Amino acid sequence: GLPVVGHAPVEIALVEAAQAGQRSVEHLTQAYEACSSIEAALIDERRGLRGEALTAARAAQDPRLFDAFDASACIRVGRALAQSGQVQVPTLVLPWHESKMTDDTLEGDPRWALLRADEQARWRAALTEIAAIHDPYVLPRWQQSLAIVAAFHRAGVTLLAGTDAPMPRVYPGYSLHDELERLVEAGLTPLEALQAATLEPARFLGIEAISGSVAIGKRADLVLLDADPTRDVRHARRVRSVVLGGLSIDLRP
Repeated sequence: GLPVVGHAPVEIALVEAAQAGQRSVEHLTQAYEACSSIEAALIDERRGLRGEALTAARAAQDPRLFDAFDASACIRVGRALAQSGQVQVPTLVLPWHESKMTDDTLEGDPRWALLRADEQARWRAALTEIAAIHDPYVLPRWQQSLAIVAAFHRAGVTLLAGTDAPMPRVYPGYSLHDELERLVEAGLTPLEALQAATLEPARFLGIEAISGSVAIGKRADLVLLDADPTRDVRHARRVRSVVLGGLSIDLRP
């Protein structure tokens, strides 16, 4: 009777996981395969593999996977997911950062100083490892991520805003704004993107009676902005003040 959420297992088709009752899937796991014309073959080749053998097999599949994108299959999968009620948390900010990663130093980012020393060390180690691997499919993965989210959105799949912070370069807090902007890039309206971070998560967690929107009797946790984010979602960054637990904190200089 416990709800199941998380990554879709690599040996199970995405729709099969949804129909079996997995309530949410993160990072578009198994969505790339589901939105290809060779999903069954890819899953078959992974059966019984574990650890490094599985990692190597999946890396070897990438050229075929990203060449086999099937937009019509993606729409069919999206409709099946919507019918099942499964939600998707695409964390678009991850493939977006991978696609634009440059040689600029972490120390050049003003947010870097806000990280704890142990997090800084972890990011350096992880980015060094990523650079050594040199994944040639970062750009196709980003482009297909956008296409998949757009197809799922058109099919009526509920999308939630997540970031997987603090993955390297995914700064806690700041990255949520990046994710909202990426969701709009994928075809959501600014209002829909905002709801993916507020009302829809509250509904998913069953707490919409006390959270997720601004209404009398709900939790007084909100931000006041200097501009309308439903016109331009980037305006959500223009925070004038924060109300936390009913306490107002003015951020004006």
